[in-house]
Amino acid sequence: MEYIFYKVGIAEYQNPSYEPGPELTSQDDPTREEVMELLEIQAPNYFANLDNLYNNKHVIRVEEIGVGYTYWMLTPISIAYQAERIQTAKANIRTSIISKGGTITAEERLDKYADAISAIATAKVEQEKTVSNPNFSAGDVVVTPDANKVMTKVTVVKDNDLVAGNIVKDVNIFGVVGTAETVVELTQAQYDALSVYDNNTYYLIVEE
Repeated sequence: MEYIFYKVGIAEYQNPSYEPGPELTSQDDPTREEVMELLEIQAPNYFANLDNLYNNKHVIRVEEIGVGYTYWMLTPISIAYQAERIQTAKANIRTSIISKGGTITAEERLDKYADAISAIATAKVEQEKTVSNPNFSAGDVVVTPDANKVMTKVTVVKDNDLVAGNIVKDVNIFGVVGTAETVVELTQAQYDALSVYDNNTYYLIVEE
């Protein structure tokens, strides 16, 4: 049986207010010791006869409020209260599902919520990778994450030889524009036989 304590505030013994308090689950009727432990009461001012605990009788008077007193009242949890508690829990679960990227309507039956939770994608572990000396001889270099991980960053280390002085003038390789002048070795006869001369090329005449 599930019970709930209500804190009953009585001012001048009129217009009592009821505030839900702790809940208690017990196989049998709760004992005086169980009640005192749950309410953290060391020395109650007044303790009703346990025979009256289950008929909405006042259980413990613990403090004075003005000319009145505050009492704890024990009563079995009603079906209506249980239903209200389930509806509140359902709304809280729905809020959690949506916050995790899932979808569920407020009108959906409670037994469908497990499917909505199972459909939420599990976040994968993020990772970063660094690629040094990539080999482009066969084409693009593809960088993939490890199993069950998602890539958040890939760093390709710049080769030390990728500098402007090692690249032909005005040629752009990965954003580095070359400045090196072209040098061509020719014999005098070969040079003389050229019909067009490239202004960006140095011609080195060698002996035959």
